[in-house]
Amino acid sequence: MRTFGELLRELRKKKGLMQRVLAGRLKRPDGRPVSPQQINDWEFDRIPPPPRGILNQMARILGTPVEVLAFHAGELPVRPEKVRGEPSPKRVVAAYEAFRRELKKKDKRK
Repeated sequence: MRTFGELLRELRKKKGLMQRVLAGRLKRPDGRPVSPQQINDWEFDRIPPPPRGILNQMARILGTPVEVLAFHAGELPVRPEKVRGEPSPKRVVAAYEAFRRELKKKDKRK
């Protein structure tokens, strides 16, 4: 399986974007752009993947679902605060098992 950095590099190149161009389009919460060096560090997995806000921007710019970037970034498939009520441990385990089962299936949509 590809790392987050490998996926990011592949998607960026498919879009024909230089690292500095992608960096200039990504904004931090304070409005400043991300540095090209940070893009390079993410692409070579030298630093942890970016926070969700930047992942959302990357997904939009690179034309890919944010869930794909989030998965490769190691995020949970569901944000705990978005779950209604308190799921039982049994339901949590069942959800993870279903997630793993789905990923193991051969992808017929390629």
